[in-house]
Amino acid sequence: MARDRKTIPAITSKFLKIKCPDCASEQVTFNRATVKVHCQACGATLLEPTGGVADIKDAKAEVLE
Repeated sequence: MARDRKTIPAITSKFLKIKCPDCASEQVTFNRATVKVHCQACGATLLEPTGGVADIKDAKAEVLE
């Protein structure tokens, strides 16, 4: 009996380096965060979960490779 070969889908999730707009502090987080992500220095909300890719709030994000 022959086995079917299945391809593995490519990973679309990424890590982001986010810069806080209030205090310019940088933080690394996952782009599919399931909880609110707050700045560690000032407490401002940086990411909010949406059920898929998180919504970035007024912060500048850079994708880490």
